[in-house]
Amino acid sequence: MDTLSTALLDFGALGVMAGALFYMNQQLQKRLDGLLEKFTEQLHKQELEHQKAEEGIRDRYDKIVQRYDERIDKVYEHIVDSLRDQSATLASIRDLLNKK
Repeated sequence: MDTLSTALLDFGALGVMAGALFYMNQQLQKRLDGLLEKFTEQLHKQELEHQKAEEGIRDRYDKIVQRYDERIDKVYEHIVDSLRDQSATLASIRDLLNKK
């Protein structure tokens, strides 16, 4: 036996109990370290999944905004063209009225 075991056995039942508690504490610490490592891995995976989902949402949002902007631009161009046509029509009517 090593010196630690001998020293614990010299203290009798109290030494054996202290050794058992020390052993249980070591095993529990190993288990907790494993659990912590698994938890951090799961957390990292979830963060990556959330980042991918957020990028997807941002891409969809950007596409919707782009379509909205294109639609607004088309409506604006249509209104401007319509006003130009109406201005030209009014100018020709004014010219006809001025000739009379």
